[in-house]
Amino acid sequence: MKTLVELVGEQPTPNLIVVKYLQPREVILIVTENKAVKEVAERLEKVIKENSKGANSPCLKFLEMPDAYNIPDILQKLEAYIKDNKINKENLIFNITGGTKPMSIAAWSLAGKLGIECVYLQSEGGKSLLHTCRFPEGKLQPVQESPREIPSKITLDEYIKSHFGDYTAKEPENPAEISIVNALAENVCELMTSIRPKTHNVEIDLMFRYGNQVGIAEVKTGGKARGKDPIDQLSTLSDTRLSGAYIKKFLFLSEEQEENNKRLAENLRIKTVVLKSLAQEGSNELSEDDKQLLINEVTSTFHRGDA
Repeated sequence: MKTLVELVGEQPTPNLIVVKYLQPREVILIVTENKAVKEVAERLEKVIKENSKGANSPCLKFLEMPDAYNIPDILQKLEAYIKDNKINKENLIFNITGGTKPMSIAAWSLAGKLGIECVYLQSEGGKSLLHTCRFPEGKLQPVQESPREIPSKITLDEYIKSHFGDYTAKEPENPAEISIVNALAENVCELMTSIRPKTHNVEIDLMFRYGNQVGIAEVKTGGKARGKDPIDQLSTLSDTRLSGAYIKKFLFLSEEQEENNKRLAENLRIKTVVLKSLAQEGSNELSEDDKQLLINEVTSTFHRGDA
């Protein structure tokens, strides 16, 4: 029976993916006094419990670190917790992907001392790769296994709830959104539109999942396509919860942006896709060329990791 120690930071995705992949019997969430991190841990706990009921539901526990940057103190508290709770180190795994860098260093140091397995989740090129290091007989020189590619493990519902909590979503009503959804539907894992988190005053036009990564998009036509508002909306979302290696940002527009806005979008790593057939008067459908352009730009962005 595996016990997984998760270092929790402000990005819940690497914690959630590793829990769902390894399916431990027990999960220990290491949190700090940071309010945002505690909220992430609470949402993670809820999502894990909701989606692993019955015999597969792990036991979840919390261990708080008063100082997220004091390496000796973190190491001492973590080692004491393992000893006091009589956790078999042979069944113990540290996920060092999240948390602060000092938390990762402390966990890595303790793993070397006690011979505990460590994992780190890498997300690049549309793939989720789990790197594993073992410390045979407590030797400081680890043995690293070839990374394992993790298939699609999280759902869009889990992703949103782990970032925001409860939310609402509805079917698209805007003709441009409908045509984009129809074009993407067979090329991504999941799609949702008009997503409104209940605890935040934001609305996301479109979210879609590609493997274990997620895209968020604003869809604008006419004069709104040339303006700065959709860039600001994506930027605001990224500044709140939707940021990091697991999220890609897109603007789907009917017209070219103004030059200043084009440069701003590039600087903010927002991928802009201009679908000119949506600008044609009376048109609610993407042309075949635009459909292919949309699919190519979305899939290549996830594979290149350039947005």
